[in-house]
Amino acid sequence: MLNIVSKLTNISKSLFGHPWFAGVIIFVVGVAYAFCAKNNLPQSVGVSLIASLTTTTIGNILKAYKDEIIDALRDCQDNILNEQRSDLGNLASSLKEPYFRMLGQKIINQAGVSVDEIRAAEISPLFKNELNYTRYLREKVGSLNFGDEIYALCGGKDWSSPEVKEYFKDNIQAVARGCKIARIFVQTGTSFSHEQKKIIENHERAGATVLVISRERLAELFQAYQLPIDFGFVIFKKEVVVHRGLKANSREGVVLKDENLIALHRQIFDDIKHSSRPYVISRSIAA
Repeated sequence: MLNIVSKLTNISKSLFGHPWFAGVIIFVVGVAYAFCAKNNLPQSVGVSLIASLTTTTIGNILKAYKDEIIDALRDCQDNILNEQRSDLGNLASSLKEPYFRMLGQKIINQAGVSVDEIRAAEISPLFKNELNYTRYLREKVGSLNFGDEIYALCGGKDWSSPEVKEYFKDNIQAVARGCKIARIFVQTGTSFSHEQKKIIENHERAGATVLVISRERLAELFQAYQLPIDFGFVIFKKEVVVHRGLKANSREGVVLKDENLIALHRQIFDDIKHSSRPYVISRSIAA
């Protein structure tokens, strides 16, 4: 931990203790003062201008050190995680019964693997946009065989996207091959659009398990899990594809293969399932 603090301290010193940095700030203040004096601007305007220019200048300088600061903070996070693992390891080692001690160590080791995978996914998401992860999902669904199962939560999507439409068609074809598909559609607006209704009802007619949940009801559950409202995932046998909503205005996606993370997403799915309801096919669409 001290090593991380030292890194951040050195970065700060290299910024604020450097003669050229002080010179830049003095220059900015001088230019602002001269501008105000020349144009006979009020003192309050001069102070605001100086503050604004100084803040902007400091911000631009800090950009040059962004990577170093981010690396130092990540090192700090890793250091904290290692310290916590060490504490848990000591706790498990203190158990007197050998069998219980073995169980404790295995749980800690498994948790460490899960956290490492989450950290790697957060730093470097596998998919940068909806098109990328939708194509990946199409490949996965296309490879499903008789008896295979998937559980999906569908939040925000570009429902008019040709790739998204083909993806849902792939799901219906998978059901026809004997695959079990359970999908919860999130009503993110006041009602489902005509395009959404067609997709949902095609699933229903094909024999998939179809449930829907309102935005308001889901918001209560999502708050418990700290999930954004347009969040979605698809659970396969050996992996879960998490997409959309991971960051503000982001459509990034990640693949998680750790068995504990897959089980956790299945738990989230089941919790949402209990608060969902069956979809009733409307006569206008059915006709």
